Amino acid sequence: MRWLWTAAPGVVAEAVGGSYSEYARVATLSGLPNVLGWPGHESQWRGGGQEMGSRQADLERLYCTRSREEAQEILNKYDIRYVYIGNLERSSYVPNQGSCPSGLSEDKFRQSMRQAYQSGSVTIYESGSITAP
Repeated sequence: MRWLWTAAPGVVAEAVGGSYSEYARVATLSGLPNVLGWPGHESQWRGGGQEMGSRQADLERLYCTRSREEAQEILNKYDIRYVYIGNLERSSYVPNQGSCPSGLSEDKFRQSMRQAYQSGSVTIYESGSITAP
């Protein structure tokens, strides 16, 4: 999180999950906006889920798709600058759960985005664009 404090401003993609949990930790601790925090909390305080739209599903697709083009569409849609991958992302997007049959697919980020930060189990990728091979 300290690295993000000094990083250029931008929207962060991080795993989405339950309220009053470690989800939304990146936005909370870095001060940077994320695509979606706690869906239940957002729904409760915003009068329903309409404003969230497809954000939760889109983030799952971002982390799980193997398609660079599909990932780029989601990065563009939410103007995502940073993709955060840590233990929570790896344990949230596992094979055969939800719409993530193969689990988190990091290769598209590793091969096509700049690795802006890496320490231990945390890697942060910075988007410019994902380019097809």
